[in-house]
Amino acid sequence: MGWFPIFANFIEGEDFKRLTPTEKLYFWHLVSEFNLRGEFYQSDLTIAKTLGTCEKTIRRGRAKLLRMGLIIAKPGTRTKRNKFLATRYLSVKYSIISPEEDRFFAQMPRFTFQVMLYELRKSRLQAGDVVVYVCLQYWFWRNRAKYENRDQFFITKNSLQSLTNLKDALTRIPRIYKSIIFSSGAHLFKYQEEHHRFIFREWDWCEDPDENEDNRQNAEEYIEEISDLVREEKQRREINAQQKTVKRPKTRKRSSFG
Repeated sequence: MGWFPIFANFIEGEDFKRLTPTEKLYFWHLVSEFNLRGEFYQSDLTIAKTLGTCEKTIRRGRAKLLRMGLIIAKPGTRTKRNKFLATRYLSVKYSIISPEEDRFFAQMPRFTFQVMLYELRKSRLQAGDVVVYVCLQYWFWRNRAKYENRDQFFITKNSLQSLTNLKDALTRIPRIYKSIIFSSGAHLFKYQEEHHRFIFREWDWCEDPDENEDNRQNAEEYIEEISDLVREEKQRREINAQQKTVKRPKTRKRSSFG
């Protein structure tokens, strides 16, 4: 399945608003991973590099998600043989679609989310920009049945600010528009700003890697890039640790005589 669910009762609820933009991306990353493969292990460093942030932010975010009951996880630790075990994610709320439940959800294309995170790592997007795009993707699915043209919709400026819980949500749309351009020269969307609303046309997303060879290669490169970032960080830490353990030669004080 090339997408993960964005449930209405989460994205429009108070729990969502209590999260920072980076915490929202962290949670959606967990939703995507759990939806794809169920229970999984992943280190804080890997997630931090994926989201372009630091481990401290991930640990703080995980503690918050645990308190809110959004995840069940066992933090990483070291075994008696000094082998490191990554954090084990046992459950992630809002990641599984149950046929018995009648809850609305939107489809967030997984690879498009990964592309957004790549742009974030390259500093061409900010965490808040990705939040805005995911919220717009949700709004598109929520309202597309209302329009004869299914790839067109509008959202009022107040609704966008309320949904994202970002006061500067309106100013982020031009940066999102410019960040991703397909090989054909087309953008993810076209938009028109009016006094009280934004109108979006030709709303689109990146093709799934299983259906597009270029995107398959890009997806593999993203995985390799993150692995390289993790490896470089570990090497940097090893070098720093070695430098700290190097003993400096002691100098003998000389007595002065008058």
